[in-house]
Amino acid sequence: MSAPIDAITPALFSVKMACVYLSVSSTTLYQLIRAGIPSVNQGSKVYITKTALDTYIASLEESASAVADKSTSDRLKSLSGTLEEVTSQ
Repeated sequence: MSAPIDAITPALFSVKMACVYLSVSSTTLYQLIRAGIPSVNQGSKVYITKTALDTYIASLEESASAVADKSTSDRLKSLSGTLEEVTSQ
């Protein structure tokens, strides 16, 4: 028995589908394409692979993690400096 057609995840997303997938506007998606997210043109249609979209999402997660790590590190350094001031008094 084969899977229902609704259960199949497409390999190529139309601009409209990619916008829904990323929760962004078409303007934002076209900016991302111009910035380097890989896309495929078939005639006048533009498609983006699921892999490209997932890679973009992963890069956002990595950026957010790096910012959070830096922020945590900065807070720890600040607390460490405060502790040194308090203990030296």
